[in-house]
This record gives sequence, structure tokens and C-alpha cells, in this order.
Amino acid sequence: MKKYLRPFLFFVFFSCSDKEAEHRKDLVRIADEVNEKCPQMLDSETRLEGIEVKDPNILVYHYALINLDKKNVDTLQFYRILWPGIISNIKTSAEMKKLRENNTRIEYLYLDKYKDTIYTFKIGPEWYN
Repeated sequence: MKKYLRPFLFFVFFSCSDKEAEHRKDLVRIADEVNEKCPQMLDSETRLEGIEVKDPNILVYHYALINLDKKNVDTLQFYRILWPGIISNIKTSAEMKKLRENNTRIEYLYLDKYKDTIYTFKIGPEWYN
């Protein structure tokens, strides 16, 4: 029995590694495509600065709120306002489907007009599956 188990484990290990490597390439490709268009205004207040890929399977969106000063932000209220829309978008968006399928952690980093961090949302599969 043991002699049959070794090739199976070898196959499973390398199959998973290949899938993870392929997904990583997809994340880098997505980031590169978006970053070519950045910075990009999304609305009158929000600018997408770019996307970053972090190991092992994290995609970080960098946003700047160009008219906002961190000193004037109630971060709890900021969280309460944005969180439901962020989760809904991740759960339902066709663009996010592959990220969901690969259990990608998604982070949304919000900066103020001085590039100071207002808040970082960190969303893992436990929130969207």
C-alpha cells in the first residue's frame, strides 16, 4: 500500500504547486494590466493608485481619497459605511470569481490626500465563501 501512496502524494503536491503558481501568474497579470491604467479616478473622490500582489495569495488594492484628511475621519464609521459594499462586491462580482475560487485574500488600503493610511480592509475566504 505504501508504494502506491508515494506517487499519489507526489502527484498531489506538484499538482497543487502548479495550480498555485498558475494562480500567482494570473494575479501578477491582473495587477500589471490595472497598474498600466493607474492612477485612475473612479469617481470625484476616489483614485485607484494601483494593485499589489503579495505572497502567498494576496491582492492589495491601493485607493486614495483625494479630498479627505485622515484627521477628520471616524474610522469606525468609515468601516461601517464601506464594509457591506466591499463584501457584497467580492461575493457577487464576476470579476472576483477566480479570486474567490482560489481563496485569494483581498485587501483594500485607503489613503488620505496626504498618502496616510485611513483604513485597510482585509478580506479572506472566511468572509466571502
